[in-house]
Amino acid sequence: MRTHLFVPLALFLAACTGTVDPPDEQANIVIEGQVVPTDVGLACAGESSDAQAARVAIATVRAYVGLPPLSCDPQAAAAAQAHCNYVDLNRVFSHTEVKGNAGFTGVTVTERLAAAKFTLAPSGEVMATLVGSAAVMDWRGFMNSVYHRPFFLRAESTVFGYGGTAGCATFDFGKPKKSVPSAVSVVWPPDGATNVPRAFRADHETPNPVPGSTEVGSPISWVGNASLTKLDVKVYGPLGQIPIVVLTKDNDPAKLVRAGEVHVIPKAALAPRTQYSVTFRATADDKALLYRTTFTTGD
Repeated sequence: MRTHLFVPLALFLAACTGTVDPPDEQANIVIEGQVVPTDVGLACAGESSDAQAARVAIATVRAYVGLPPLSCDPQAAAAAQAHCNYVDLNRVFSHTEVKGNAGFTGVTVTERLAAAKFTLAPSGEVMATLVGSAAVMDWRGFMNSVYHRPFFLRAESTVFGYGGTAGCATFDFGKPKKSVPSAVSVVWPPDGATNVPRAFRADHETPNPVPGSTEVGSPISWVGNASLTKLDVKVYGPLGQIPIVVLTKDNDPAKLVRAGEVHVIPKAALAPRTQYSVTFRATADDKALLYRTTFTTGD
């Protein structure tokens, strides 16, 4: 699989992940006792089965961390679909389009959304060759990544558009033009999660979030937007504290992590069917913040 990420709009950079063979029994993330939320956001007219599955997957992810669902926006969906059509017609896989090529609707996601008469503020784009819910929830999908995951967990986002073909899924996100930064912070994997992937191929994400590394442990993320100081993160397994890499806006080598977001990457794959606990401590605006999560890995 290859997935691509459109990072904050001012940067216009892309990241991608490559193909890795799954463990024999690896499956989607599950939270025991949780069910599909009853509120899955508004559908777009004529929504495909893949688009519906993606909308429900996004709602499920956000419900797990206490966020409202994202509704389908018809203009964002039109822009996303047009971009996947362009990808297929030109046999390319990129966030940018070339004027004059078949199916061209705009060089950047901002231009493509404008061409589709999108009325909100663009807040990002991600792409995958997995489609529907798999692009979101599969162990190779966006939720088991560093640079892709935050788009699904940001409190300010309110809508998305899904476009897909057999080998392309594009998600375009939007938020109110006058949105006020939210004080909400969330952690992934959420507390109580089971069947969490044990590993993440850092070298299959471009740029590599842990340069020089190949297989590492599945990332843990704190997603908010407060300016953090005095950050301290610890991850514990059955044998005690494990070694980790902590990425923030200040030390991310790719400069893709935004302020208020923290990604914790175990230096080695996690053990199967094992419980881990994570503690985030930081200060924001002279206020002490504490977040915890405990999760169990899959096979």
